[in-house]
Amino acid sequence: VLRFDYAGFGESDGEPRGELWPERESADTRAAAAFLAALSHDLRTPLTSIKMHVDNLYDGIEGQLSDNQRETLHRIRSNIRRLRVLLDDLLDLSRLEAGGRALQCGPIQLAELLDHVITQLADLSDLKHVRLLNAVSRGLPPIEGDQPSLTRVFTNILDNAVKFSPPYSAIDITAVRSARDAVTVSVLDRGCGIPAEDLANIFLPFFRSS
Repeated sequence: VLRFDYAGFGESDGEPRGELWPERESADTRAAAAFLAALSHDLRTPLTSIKMHVDNLYDGIEGQLSDNQRETLHRIRSNIRRLRVLLDDLLDLSRLEAGGRALQCGPIQLAELLDHVITQLADLSDLKHVRLLNAVSRGLPPIEGDQPSLTRVFTNILDNAVKFSPPYSAIDITAVRSARDAVTVSVLDRGCGIPAEDLANIFLPFFRSS
């Protein structure tokens, strides 16, 4: 079970909100950030073209498909989506390391945001025969946050949950309002989980559990 708190209800408590301020980085780090930004931007154009042609094939514009051909294109579409998420992550990382990224915070309906994420992951979940079950109450008060960033967070979490879930299983997504004016989101899958000895390292850059 993955749980995390998001303190997004209510008014500001006087602390700075809506900005991420990384420490001043070296010239080498800034150069690396600029390279990541350029790489992400340059890869978008060919990836968009690939997606367009694959979508045309999948929709039968170039002719009728066999079941095996459709399944192959289904896998290609799923991996294109994952590459686009990765490029978005690289672009955000480059912006953060370049000196801070302003967050555009506003009210967000969590259940609707999760519906959108689940729709975006439909190719992958269908391919693995995994059901994503959004049980977040529609009556939950709106949270305050940056919608693109939260969408990316949930996309990455649920993408991993699907990736490591056994076929024909379900992933349950729930949320409750906690006593300290926050919301706790839980994601329960039926995968193998993360070894206890790796838990302390899961937020390290580029760490991959065994």
